[in-house]
Amino acid sequence: MSRITHQKPRPVARHHHGSAWVFFGIYLFVGLAVGAAVILLRPSGTSLSPEEMAAANAVVTEKATPPPAVEPEKEKKPAPETPEAKSPEPKMADTPPEPPSDAAAGKAKKAGGGPPEIGAEEEKRIADLFPMPDIEPLMEIVDDWQNVPDNAYPKLVAIKKPVDFEIAGGGRVVARGKFPAGSMMKPVELSDGQLRLEGGGAAPISVVVPVEDTDFKELVEARYNEFVEQRNAAVLARREEERQRVLGELRKEETLGEWNDGSDPRFDPPRASLENGEVGVYSLEDVIGWRWGGVESIDGTDYETVFLIVSTGSAFGEARREIVALLHDGKVVRWLDPATGETI
Repeated sequence: MSRITHQKPRPVARHHHGSAWVFFGIYLFVGLAVGAAVILLRPSGTSLSPEEMAAANAVVTEKATPPPAVEPEKEKKPAPETPEAKSPEPKMADTPPEPPSDAAAGKAKKAGGGPPEIGAEEEKRIADLFPMPDIEPLMEIVDDWQNVPDNAYPKLVAIKKPVDFEIAGGGRVVARGKFPAGSMMKPVELSDGQLRLEGGGAAPISVVVPVEDTDFKELVEARYNEFVEQRNAAVLARREEERQRVLGELRKEETLGEWNDGSDPRFDPPRASLENGEVGVYSLEDVIGWRWGGVESIDGTDYETVFLIVSTGSAFGEARREIVALLHDGKVVRWLDPATGETI
């Protein structure tokens, strides 16, 4: 006979669906309440605008929709910062620029100085040396057209109007004719404003016309102006030649004013003085540079000056010194130390 065994009933697993529906009911109730409040709080006689209706429906829908399952948020990485566009800042040089060398500065100074120019005093000397010609005015030469010199007459003049003429023979007129305007005729004599002309080729025909009806005055004036221009141009050309000669001397002095090899004849007097042993311990072989110094006034006397760089050896190495020769009448009269003014 089988034995009946009583087993304890297994506990039934309870599902929590009831809690979810409770929360859903609360969301729905709150949504309906909010929608009703929007309607009741509006003034009577007004209706909801389409925008307000859409907002109310959105609230109800949002409250009626069960909340979605919440997933753990992933760690968000910060977006890379976009650098703002900035203008590049000027970079300072690691080291300041090198100052120009003495040689470069000297070249720049020389280039900026420009070519030599002639001063006002020299221009006056040139003008006095070649004065402009003193030419009488034309009206004085021709005596206001009352006495024109024969050598001022042009060879031919043109008549501005037709001129009638007659040919007489045997005491009567044998032919008549007319010189057309523009005809070239020879001027013979001007008197009281009337100009006698000859024309007609081998058998000259003489006529008298007002001088204003010809180009006689214009031709005389043109010849006079040409003469004046030629005389003035000749003097101006002589002045320019002298000016260029002076500029050449100035350019030469500028060149000699720079240190050079001393080959110019102007350096012959100090060269001879060095060869004669007149400069203390210095000889011609010690000179390494020559420079023309121009004219200087010392104690009321003008001297031409020549600067020299001399180099001598010593136990402590090479020693360089600048000395200056004072020239008067083409001879060295004294050697000086330009730094101290003492005689060498």
